[in-house]
Amino acid sequence: MSSSDIIFSITASNKTPGVDGPSAGALMTLLTISAIDNNTKLNNSITLTGTIDDKGNIGQIGGVMEKAKAAKAGGKTLFLIPRENSQLVIYKYVERQLGGFNVIEQKPEIVDAKEYIEKEVGINIEYVDTIDDVLKYEK
Repeated sequence: MSSSDIIFSITASNKTPGVDGPSAGALMTLLTISAIDNNTKLNNSITLTGTIDDKGNIGQIGGVMEKAKAAKAGGKTLFLIPRENSQLVIYKYVERQLGGFNVIEQKPEIVDAKEYIEKEVGINIEYVDTIDDVLKYEK
């Protein structure tokens, strides 16, 4: 299929934000594999995000927290994310006195994405590096 173009048309019964851009690449690849290979059955409780290159490596995306919340809201129980997204920067509010003023600052803190998302969003997270890693969860 290297000389073929694949066009996806996605329909949903509810209003759904756009599925596009490079962060949908890994999911679109999984859907293509499933359509071609009758032995690959998709598990409806799992979803994923990530860019993909021509060697099947899954790469970093933005907005992982928002995507995790959307996956949870969509009834998914496992969200596969790129290993490159294994750290999140969260901001903690720190209050201090400066003269007669209260100063509130946001201090960045790096946390493990899996631990943080599982606790804050309530969806299981696993890291993946390649499309082959993803296929292990689909079997």
